[in-house]
Amino acid sequence: MRFDAQNKWPIIANLLFLVVLWGGFLRVFFPEWQINEQYGYGLFVPFLCAYLIYLRSEDRPPPDKMWRGFFCVFIILGTLPLLPLQVILGANPEWRLALWLYAVCTLVATMAVVGCWGGWPWFRHYLSSFILMLLAVPWPTFIENPLTQNLMRLVARVTVDAMNLLGYYAEPIGNLIQLSNGYVGVEEACSGVRSLQSTLMAAYFFGVLFRWAIHFRVILIFVGVLVSLILNFGRTFSLTILMATRGPEAMNVLHDPIGNVVSYGSFAVLFVLTWMVHRWFLRGVSIRKTYWAFGKRDPNLGSPWLLFPTTVYFILASMLAWYWYAASATTSAERILSDVDWRKISYDLKQEEIPPTVRNILRFSEGKQAVWRDSGNVHWTAFFFYWQPGAVSSHVTVHRPEVCLPSAGFRFESSGADIKWEQQGLEIEFNTYVFRMADRRYYVYFGIWDSIPGSAMPIGSDWRDRLQHAWNGRRVEGRYSLQIVLTGEHLNEASAERRFKDFLERALIVDQ
Repeated sequence: MRFDAQNKWPIIANLLFLVVLWGGFLRVFFPEWQINEQYGYGLFVPFLCAYLIYLRSEDRPPPDKMWRGFFCVFIILGTLPLLPLQVILGANPEWRLALWLYAVCTLVATMAVVGCWGGWPWFRHYLSSFILMLLAVPWPTFIENPLTQNLMRLVARVTVDAMNLLGYYAEPIGNLIQLSNGYVGVEEACSGVRSLQSTLMAAYFFGVLFRWAIHFRVILIFVGVLVSLILNFGRTFSLTILMATRGPEAMNVLHDPIGNVVSYGSFAVLFVLTWMVHRWFLRGVSIRKTYWAFGKRDPNLGSPWLLFPTTVYFILASMLAWYWYAASATTSAERILSDVDWRKISYDLKQEEIPPTVRNILRFSEGKQAVWRDSGNVHWTAFFFYWQPGAVSSHVTVHRPEVCLPSAGFRFESSGADIKWEQQGLEIEFNTYVFRMADRRYYVYFGIWDSIPGSAMPIGSDWRDRLQHAWNGRRVEGRYSLQIVLTGEHLNEASAERRFKDFLERALIVDQ
C-alpha cells in the first residue's frame, strides 16, 4: 500500500474515524461478551470480521465515483444517534433494543464510509463481511427466550425417549430430566440450548468465507441449528447416561468437559461440513488479487471536512455522556438497600452454597441462598444477588422466574399486582407470580433494581421508564435482585403476601 503525501489528510481522517467508531462499539459490547456466557464468542468475532474484510479486499471491484454525497449523508445519520444511545445505555446497560440500535448505527456509518471509498460496488462487496458483527449482538429477549427454551425442551424429550428405549426410567420436567436417582440439568434449566448463537454465527461466517450464494448461506444456517441440536442432544444424553449408571459424582466430573466439546465441536463440525460440500459440490471462486494504492488522483476517500468533525463529535459525545451522569449524581441523603439480615428471619434458617454452574451462568458478584420454615410450617426459599459495576449485563434480566421456573418443571398459573415496598425514602417494586408443581402451589416474589450513586431504584419496566431514567441521569453502578418462594399446605395468596411484606420490613437493610 502506498500513500501520496498530498492525500495523507483524507487517509488519516478515514482511519481515525473508523478507529474511534469501532473503539466505541467494542467498549459497549466487550463487557457483554465477557460476562454473558451465551455470547462469549463475541470476543473472537472482530478478528473473524477483519479476516473476511482482508480476503474480500483481494478481489474488490473497481470503485465507482457516483453517489458519494449520498453516502456522506449516511455517515452523519449513522453517527448522530450515538450520543443519545450512549446516554440511554448508561441508565439501561441491559436494554437490548438500545444495544441493537447502537450496533446498527455503527454498521451504517461504517458502510457509508466504504461507500464513499468505492461507491455501490464496494458497498455490496464488503457488506456481508461487516454484517458478521451483528451476530455478536445479544438477541432480543422476545426471540431468544422462546426459541432457545423450546429447543431445549425438544432436546430433553428426545433424550427421555432414548433413555426409555434403553430401559432406563426417565421423565421430562420442563427442561429437566428426572431419573430414578436424581435430575439432570437442574443448574442449567434456564440457560437454553448451549452454543446455539455461536453456531449460527459460525454458519454465517463459513458461508461468507467460501463465497456461497445467499440461498446456500440460508441453508447453511439451518444446518447450523441442526448441528447445535444434535450436539446438545449428545451432551444431554451422555450426562443422563452417566447419572443413571454411575451417579451424580461421575456426571459432575465430566459435566464441563462435555460442555466444552459441544461449544468447540459445533464450530469444527460445521467447518468440516462446509468445506466438504464446497469442495465436492460447489464450484470454487477464483480470487483476483489487486494492488491497493491511495494515489493523489483518487477522489473516493471520505473527505476530512466531514470525517474530522464527525470524529470530534463522537469523542465529545462520549465525554458528554459521562458528564451527564456525573452532574446528576445524587447526594448521600437518599437511601440504598445494601443487604438482607438473615438473623432476623428464623433460627432454623440454613444458608446453602450456590452451585458453581449457577455462578457460571449468572456471573453475579455476590450471591446468597437460604431456606427455612416459619411458625406456620410455610417453607421459604430466598435468593439474593448483587452485580457490581462493570458486571451488569443483559443476561441478568433474562433469568427471571417466568423463564427459569417453567424450565425447571413448574407450571405458571397467574401473576398478581406488583408490591411496592417503601422505607426511609426508598421504593422497590416486586413482581408476584403463582406457580404449581404437582399438587402444590408456589408463591414467588421477584424484585430487581439498580444501584446508582447514593440511591436505588427499580429498573425500567418499559421504554418510557428507561428513557426517563436516562433523562434523570441515573447511571447504573450495580444491580440487585431478590427472589422469595413460599409454599405450604394451607397457604393462600393473601397470607403469602402478608408474610412476604413482613419479611421485607424485618430483613432488608437500608443504609444512609
